[in-house]
Amino acid sequence: MSDPVSSPAADDAEAARHRAKMEKRKAVQDKEVAEKTIEKGLLIVHTGPGKGKSTAAFGLALRM
Repeated sequence: MSDPVSSPAADDAEAARHRAKMEKRKAVQDKEVAEKTIEKGLLIVHTGPGKGKSTAAFGLALRM
């Protein structure tokens, strides 16, 4: 059994539909982000056996 081959026009229509959907989702997300004014802190705790905890913490501090 072979897959049907779609036409370039169908691909363009699907791409346009996808683009419109993503633009709508982005508009909703941008509106939500704009409405949020409360700043929150973030606490990351590196735990576990073995090595890498200090390295991860110093890496985060350097990128901050």
